[in-house]
Amino acid sequence: PYRAFFGTIVRGEGYIHLVYMLAFLMAVSLVFERKQWLQFFKLSLIAGAMVSADAIWSYIETGERAEGIFLRNPTFISAYLLFVIFSVLVVLVYENRRSWRRFSYAVLSISLIGLAVSSTRSAMLGLLAALLVTGFYLAMKAGGVRVKLLDRQISVRGLAAGLLIFIVLFGTVFALTPDGSLWERVPGLDRFAELRAQTQTIQSRLMAAKISLASVNPANVGFDRFLFGYGPENYNLAFNEYFDPTIQR
Repeated sequence: PYRAFFGTIVRGEGYIHLVYMLAFLMAVSLVFERKQWLQFFKLSLIAGAMVSADAIWSYIETGERAEGIFLRNPTFISAYLLFVIFSVLVVLVYENRRSWRRFSYAVLSISLIGLAVSSTRSAMLGLLAALLVTGFYLAMKAGGVRVKLLDRQISVRGLAAGLLIFIVLFGTVFALTPDGSLWERVPGLDRFAELRAQTQTIQSRLMAAKISLASVNPANVGFDRFLFGYGPENYNLAFNEYFDPTIQR
């Protein structure tokens, strides 16, 4: 209960942290107007450009997954750069000055490169899922809406349809040629190319998922655990109780 409420010194993600973040959001929502929010997202672009450049330089120096000097963890870099990409879209929608729009495109470019060199599969899959859902929605609902992109008026529906076609075609080619030497030289894609159903990283995750499902199965633990879980920071309790020794392989 103490861990669930206060969190741990490593991550500090207990219930009280969630309450604090909610209170902070409510506070800034009361005092921030549109101008302040836009300034916040612009500052996020500047910070994102620094993190992306740091990740790219880390990859150039080591030739391995980027850790950088700011976040020291490729997973943290990837998660943060997803937020930076979102910030880019906000600025592009609400800012009309050409200087900021050009800077936004530049940050978008290096953020995608930073995402690739940090090579976190879950973050890249999340971005891909977002592109698929958004592309499908816009292709169905955008109608005749047009957007200014690189100083040209482009149909949103056509852009979304083109994006979906590209993703499907590229995904098909990648799925049919996972052993191609080309993919092994492309940051980000090399991590997907090495995946196989029998690889350790896949097997360990499947076992962990099996353990997790067993720990909330009503037949094992009743409906209280099934509905409410074990509390923040307490996954290790469930994992240890339903531990599968074969994961040690």
